Amino acid sequence: MKYEDDCFIMFGKESAGIPEEILRDNQETCVRIPMLGETRSLNLSNSVAIILYEAFRQHDFAHLKLGGICASMTGNSKKDLELFFKHAPGLRFL
Repeated sequence: MKYEDDCFIMFGKESAGIPEEILRDNQETCVRIPMLGETRSLNLSNSVAIILYEAFRQHDFAHLKLGGICASMTGNSKKDLELFFKHAPGLRFL
């Protein structure tokens, strides 16, 4: 999967995933994270970390600096996400 500068990345709820209709209508762009054994699914935060890491890797970690934004994290999830995407202008989280 190639992540373009202006792509949107959607994650489903841990309890239900992404609705089947959306998966069916977007088969060519859906990504499944491979897992070993009988693991049914990953925790949502782990899934987000894996996919965002790959998207940033494909863009040579553009707009990220050594030390990252972790030092600026506030503990407020909404503010932390806004700060994160301020440093990643080409990606959007749904």
